[in-house]
Amino acid sequence: MSSFTLIETIIALGVTSLIFHLIFTSIKVLNQNQRQQYLQQENQIAQFLQVLNSDELQFQYKSHTKKRLNLYSGYKKDDYQMVYKNKQIVLKRKDTGYMPLLYQVDQFKIDYQEPYLKLTINKNKKVYQEKVVMERYEQA
Repeated sequence: MSSFTLIETIIALGVTSLIFHLIFTSIKVLNQNQRQQYLQQENQIAQFLQVLNSDELQFQYKSHTKKRLNLYSGYKKDDYQMVYKNKQIVLKRKDTGYMPLLYQVDQFKIDYQEPYLKLTINKNKKVYQEKVVMERYEQA
């Protein structure tokens, strides 16, 4: 009659427990990475909205097209453009370059129904629908 010895059984249990330990550790690390990416994305959206609501810039709505939002800064007394291009949303000011606001944006929609600027941002398979109170620019 052939059977396993005690040492063979202990070795088999040790190898099995080691495999389970590696699997559960990998799952834990993956969950932590996903959570970190989620929090990072939420933080990016919050910073994006903070720029739009900035007291320093005091943006007013001028007009928009499918991929461009034209704004006027009451504080800086200058025109700005928010542009969606190459999966990025950037803020441009005339001849002074641009500031990236969001990366890896799959889709960006703009709608203005006074006094609300409605933005739909599709980023990493999550859809953000944000409303920003923004006055319409009235040229003096």
